[in-house]
Amino acid sequence: MAEREGLTPHGALPVRRSSDEIRLDIVTERQMLAETVDQLGTRLQEKLEWRSYIRRSPYMALGAAAGIGLLASALFRKSTPVERLVKSARKPLRKAQEQSLIKTILFGATARVATAWLENAVSEAVATRGQAAGSRAHSDLPEDAA
Repeated sequence: MAEREGLTPHGALPVRRSSDEIRLDIVTERQMLAETVDQLGTRLQEKLEWRSYIRRSPYMALGAAAGIGLLASALFRKSTPVERLVKSARKPLRKAQEQSLIKTILFGATARVATAWLENAVSEAVATRGQAAGSRAHSDLPEDAA
């Protein structure tokens, strides 16, 4: 950079350059810049060349293509008429299943309450009859036995 500005490498007094020298430096810099841009373009084309990747590792490319295809098919999948029919038929069945489950639970609870009530009523009736039968048994006995 020191040479471009006309300075000596150690920062001494500036050296006068002719306009021809400056033009020559500009042309040289342009050529070097053009070569560098060409090299970068070539490298970029090599990196973006997909055929070379496939040639180097075909199985990897096949796996990547299969994965991308599977992902795309999952994202853009349309349901078939049969799937739509089954889906529409499932809604009322689910609702009926939920209702029948509720009915079953309520029936079971009602049956338990009814069973407990009946057991209680039967045991009271048996106890009442037992007492009544006991008092009758005592009244049927002769007074001597009592």
